[in-house]
Amino acid sequence: MYATNWANANFYFNNLVFNFGIVTNSEDEYNHCLASYQSIIKGISELLNTNPPKNFRFFWIKSTVINKTVYACARFYLASYLIKNYDKDIYISDIDQLVIGDFEKYLEKFNDNKYSVYQPISSGYFSILPGRSHMAGNIYIRNDIRGKKYCETLTDYVGMGLIDKFSWILDQNATRFASEKIEVGNLDSYGERTLKQYPSLKIKLRSLDKK
Repeated sequence: MYATNWANANFYFNNLVFNFGIVTNSEDEYNHCLASYQSIIKGISELLNTNPPKNFRFFWIKSTVINKTVYACARFYLASYLIKNYDKDIYISDIDQLVIGDFEKYLEKFNDNKYSVYQPISSGYFSILPGRSHMAGNIYIRNDIRGKKYCETLTDYVGMGLIDKFSWILDQNATRFASEKIEVGNLDSYGERTLKQYPSLKIKLRSLDKK
Protein backbone atom coordinates (compact mmCIF):
# COMPACT_ATOMS: atom_id res chain seq x y z
CA MET A 1 0.00 0.00 0.00
CA TYR A 2 2.86 2.40 0.74
CA ALA A 3 5.30 1.26 -1.94
CA THR A 4 4.69 4.21 -4.29
CA ASN A 5 5.59 6.72 -1.57
CA TRP A 6 8.96 5.07 -0.95
CA ALA A 7 9.60 4.55 -4.67
CA ASN A 8 9.16 8.28 -5.21
CA ALA A 9 11.70 8.90 -2.45
CA ASN A 10 14.20 6.71 -4.32
CA PHE A 11 14.19 9.21 -7.18
CA TYR A 12 14.49 12.36 -5.08
CA PHE A 13 17.02 11.20 -2.47
CA ASN A 14 19.57 9.27 -4.49
CA ASN A 15 22.29 9.73 -1.86
CA LEU A 16 20.31 7.49 0.49
CA VAL A 17 19.82 3.74 0.33
CA PHE A 18 16.37 2.44 1.25
CA ASN A 19 16.35 -1.01 2.88
CA PHE A 20 13.10 -2.97 3.06
CA GLY A 21 12.61 -5.97 5.31
CA ILE A 22 9.87 -8.29 4.07
CA VAL A 23 8.60 -10.53 6.88
CA THR A 24 7.18 -13.74 5.43
CA ASN A 25 7.88 -17.45 5.23
CA SER A 26 6.64 -17.57 1.64
CA GLU A 27 9.25 -17.21 -1.09
CA ASP A 28 6.48 -16.42 -3.58
CA GLU A 29 5.21 -13.59 -1.38
CA TYR A 30 8.69 -12.14 -0.99
CA ASN A 31 9.35 -12.30 -4.74
CA HIS A 32 5.96 -10.70 -5.39
CA CYS A 33 6.85 -7.74 -3.13
CA LEU A 34 10.21 -7.28 -4.83
CA ALA A 35 8.81 -7.57 -8.35
CA SER A 36 5.97 -5.18 -7.56
CA TYR A 37 8.36 -2.56 -6.22
CA GLN A 38 10.63 -2.89 -9.24
CA SER A 39 7.59 -2.48 -11.49
CA ILE A 40 6.59 0.74 -9.70
CA ILE A 41 10.15 2.07 -10.02
CA LYS A 42 10.12 1.27 -13.74
CA GLY A 43 6.76 3.00 -14.23
CA ILE A 44 7.88 6.20 -12.50
CA SER A 45 11.14 6.27 -14.46
CA GLU A 46 9.18 6.04 -17.71
CA LEU A 47 6.90 8.89 -16.65
CA LEU A 48 9.92 11.03 -15.71
CA ASN A 49 11.90 9.88 -18.76
CA THR A 50 14.90 9.05 -16.59
CA ASN A 51 16.91 6.00 -15.58
CA PRO A 52 15.42 3.99 -12.71
CA PRO A 53 17.32 4.44 -9.42
CA LYS A 54 19.11 1.51 -7.83
CA ASN A 55 19.32 2.89 -4.28
CA PHE A 56 17.14 0.25 -2.63
CA ARG A 57 17.65 -3.23 -1.21
CA PHE A 58 15.14 -5.91 -0.20
CA PHE A 59 15.77 -8.40 2.59
CA TRP A 60 13.79 -11.57 3.18
CA ILE A 61 13.16 -11.96 6.92
CA LYS A 62 11.93 -15.41 7.95
CA SER A 63 10.54 -16.33 11.35
CA THR A 64 9.13 -19.45 12.96
CA VAL A 65 6.33 -17.19 14.23
CA ILE A 66 4.58 -14.61 12.06
CA ASN A 67 2.44 -12.04 13.88
CA LYS A 68 2.23 -8.30 14.50
CA THR A 69 4.94 -8.42 17.15
CA VAL A 70 7.38 -9.92 14.65
CA TYR A 71 6.41 -7.29 12.06
CA ALA A 72 7.17 -4.51 14.55
CA CYS A 73 10.46 -5.97 15.79
CA ALA A 74 11.97 -7.29 12.56
CA ARG A 75 13.40 -3.83 11.80
CA PHE A 76 15.82 -4.23 14.72
CA TYR A 77 17.31 -7.40 13.26
CA LEU A 78 17.65 -5.74 9.87
CA ALA A 79 19.26 -2.66 11.46
CA SER A 80 21.71 -4.88 13.34
CA TYR A 81 22.65 -6.63 10.09
CA LEU A 82 23.04 -3.38 8.15
CA ILE A 83 25.16 -1.66 10.78
CA LYS A 84 27.55 -4.63 10.83
CA ASN A 85 27.83 -5.01 7.07
CA TYR A 86 27.64 -1.45 5.70
CA ASP A 87 29.63 1.58 6.78
CA LYS A 88 26.61 3.87 7.03
CA ASP A 89 24.34 5.38 9.66
CA ILE A 90 20.77 4.03 9.83
CA TYR A 91 17.35 5.60 10.13
CA ILE A 92 14.57 3.19 11.14
CA SER A 93 11.06 3.99 10.01
CA ASP A 94 7.60 2.45 10.03
CA ILE A 95 6.62 1.44 6.50
CA ASP A 96 3.33 3.36 6.73
CA GLN A 97 4.96 6.77 7.07
CA LEU A 98 5.03 9.24 4.19
CA VAL A 99 8.17 11.09 3.16
CA ILE A 100 7.34 14.79 3.47
CA GLY A 101 9.98 17.44 2.79
CA ASP A 102 13.74 17.15 2.28
CA PHE A 103 14.68 13.90 4.01
CA GLU A 104 18.41 14.21 3.25
CA LYS A 105 18.60 17.71 4.73
CA TYR A 106 16.71 16.51 7.79
CA LEU A 107 19.21 13.71 8.40
CA GLU A 108 22.09 16.19 8.32
CA LYS A 109 20.79 17.62 11.60
CA PHE A 110 22.11 14.57 13.42
CA ASN A 111 25.74 15.16 12.46
CA ASP A 112 26.56 16.89 15.75
CA ASN A 113 27.87 13.60 17.22
CA LYS A 114 26.45 14.44 20.65
CA TYR A 115 24.55 11.17 20.76
CA SER A 116 24.87 7.97 18.79
CA VAL A 117 21.11 7.34 18.84
CA TYR A 118 18.13 9.67 18.46
CA GLN A 119 14.48 8.74 18.86
CA PRO A 120 11.24 10.43 19.96
CA ILE A 121 11.19 10.63 23.76
CA SER A 122 7.85 11.35 25.39
CA SER A 123 7.36 13.83 28.19
CA GLY A 124 4.87 14.13 31.03
CA TYR A 125 2.72 11.13 31.89
CA PHE A 126 3.92 9.05 28.91
CA SER A 127 7.56 9.34 30.02
CA ILE A 128 6.92 6.86 32.85
CA LEU A 129 5.29 4.22 30.65
CA PRO A 130 7.86 1.76 29.20
CA GLY A 131 5.76 1.17 26.09
CA ARG A 132 5.22 4.87 25.35
CA SER A 133 8.31 6.71 26.59
CA HIS A 134 10.66 5.83 23.71
CA MET A 135 8.81 5.39 20.44
CA ALA A 136 10.19 2.93 17.87
CA GLY A 137 8.83 4.32 14.59
CA ASN A 138 11.66 6.81 13.98
CA ILE A 139 15.18 6.04 15.20
CA TYR A 140 18.48 7.45 13.95
CA ILE A 141 21.46 5.18 14.73
CA ARG A 142 25.03 6.27 14.12
CA ASN A 143 27.43 3.63 12.82
CA ASP A 144 29.84 3.71 15.76
CA ILE A 145 30.55 1.59 18.83
CA ARG A 146 27.57 2.92 20.79
CA GLY A 147 25.24 2.63 17.82
CA LYS A 148 26.23 -0.99 17.28
CA LYS A 149 25.80 -1.72 20.99
CA TYR A 150 22.33 -0.17 20.84
CA CYS A 151 21.34 -2.50 17.98
CA GLU A 152 22.78 -5.49 19.81
CA THR A 153 20.82 -4.59 22.95
CA LEU A 154 17.58 -4.27 20.97
CA THR A 155 17.92 -7.67 19.32
CA ASP A 156 18.87 -9.37 22.61
CA TYR A 157 15.82 -7.91 24.36
CA VAL A 158 13.42 -8.63 21.50
CA GLY A 159 14.74 -12.18 21.15
CA MET A 160 13.77 -12.96 24.73
CA GLY A 161 10.37 -11.30 24.34
CA LEU A 162 9.43 -13.15 21.17
CA ILE A 163 10.07 -16.47 22.88
CA ASP A 164 7.92 -15.52 25.86
CA LYS A 165 4.55 -14.40 24.46
CA PHE A 166 2.73 -12.02 22.14
CA SER A 167 3.30 -8.35 23.00
CA TRP A 168 2.30 -5.54 20.65
CA ILE A 169 4.56 -3.03 22.44
CA LEU A 170 7.62 -5.27 22.66
CA ASP A 171 9.44 -3.02 20.16
CA GLN A 172 8.94 0.08 22.30
CA ASN A 173 9.76 -1.74 25.52
CA ALA A 174 13.00 -2.75 23.80
CA THR A 175 13.93 0.84 22.86
CA ARG A 176 13.20 1.97 26.42
CA PHE A 177 15.46 -0.78 27.78
CA ALA A 178 18.21 0.02 25.28
CA SER A 179 18.08 3.70 26.22
CA GLU A 180 18.95 2.73 29.78
CA LYS A 181 22.14 1.09 28.48
CA ILE A 182 23.09 3.68 25.85
CA GLU A 183 22.20 7.33 26.32
CA VAL A 184 19.96 8.59 23.52
CA GLY A 185 18.99 12.04 22.29
CA ASN A 186 15.46 13.28 21.71
CA LEU A 187 14.80 13.19 17.97
CA ASP A 188 11.93 15.65 18.36
CA SER A 189 14.32 18.33 19.59
CA TYR A 190 15.54 18.65 15.98
CA GLY A 191 12.31 20.11 14.69
CA GLU A 192 9.50 18.75 12.58
CA ARG A 193 10.06 15.27 11.17
CA THR A 194 10.03 14.66 7.43
CA LEU A 195 8.47 11.21 7.92
CA LYS A 196 4.89 11.32 9.13
CA GLN A 197 1.90 9.07 9.61
CA TYR A 198 -1.52 10.17 8.43
CA PRO A 199 -4.11 7.96 10.18
CA SER A 200 -6.99 9.02 7.93
CA LEU A 201 -4.99 8.15 4.81
CA LYS A 202 -3.97 4.82 6.33
CA ILE A 203 -7.62 3.90 6.93
CA LYS A 204 -8.48 4.86 3.33
CA LEU A 205 -5.62 2.80 1.86
CA ARG A 206 -6.54 -0.25 3.92
CA SER A 207 -10.18 -0.02 2.84
CA LEU A 208 -9.06 0.04 -0.81
CA ASP A 209 -6.76 -2.91 -0.21
CA LYS A 210 -9.64 -5.00 1.15
CA LYS A 211 -11.66 -4.32 -1.99
